[in-house]
Amino acid sequence: MPTAVDSTVMLPPPIEASTMVPPHLRPKPDTVKYLEDVPVIDLSPLQTPNSHDLADIVAQVHISLKEWGFFVVVNHGVAPGLWPEVIRVMSEFSKLSFEEKRKVARNPNMPWGYNESDHTNNIRDWAEVFDFMLKEELSIPASLEPDCQETSTLHNQWPENPADFRKNSLLKSIEY
Repeated sequence: MPTAVDSTVMLPPPIEASTMVPPHLRPKPDTVKYLEDVPVIDLSPLQTPNSHDLADIVAQVHISLKEWGFFVVVNHGVAPGLWPEVIRVMSEFSKLSFEEKRKVARNPNMPWGYNESDHTNNIRDWAEVFDFMLKEELSIPASLEPDCQETSTLHNQWPENPADFRKNSLLKSIEY
């Protein structure tokens, strides 16, 4: 809500300090890389996998994340026509109330779902995220102990709204 200074000037509310990147962590103009140089990783070799192709892609991902923090993926197998639907459904989900989105929030026992409190360099990100697995469920060891024989099964969480969120997710276009 704007703050009144006098009858003619309205100021925006102050920005929460926890969401501001300290000056020493902000990019310097001479260190900004241009998008023409963004790493592009081609996943087509994974269509006929062998250990050499996988190791090469893993190395590309590692270098890209270390040097850039992100990369562009091509030949991933996601149908191009799916993107407009994913964008539409995610946009509808983003417009929901905070309370509605929190119904499918990530937590220590459920690593997939909605989250709005990620941090980078101890600064809260200005982002909302919805994570999900390609498979509907995944069995993992129940503990981090090396000899653990017990398993836990994790499942995707899907919001009630928009009603077609799950139907239009990436799951429908990717075979695994």
